[in-house]
Amino acid sequence: MKVLLQDIVLIGGLEPVGDARMKFDILYYVIGILYLIFDLEIIFLFPLATVLFSLGSLLAFWVVMIFLIILTIGFLYEFFHGALDIINSI
Repeated sequence: MKVLLQDIVLIGGLEPVGDARMKFDILYYVIGILYLIFDLEIIFLFPLATVLFSLGSLLAFWVVMIFLIILTIGFLYEFFHGALDIINSI
């Protein structure tokens, strides 16, 4: 015997109304993925900075600077292409 979920009364005693699934804007997922990407880059920056600081060479300084430049270019690319423009997309 097959029972439809629409006919079952919930624990609170109320009958279910409408669809339980809500639609989310794709922008929330984009912001989440961008946060994860930049968060991981910052996590990699701290060990890199401590190890290269102990070396104390000019090469270590340029390695960190190149890493930060790539991070800044990525952020500016997202910013100017409107990936972070939350107000106009809602």
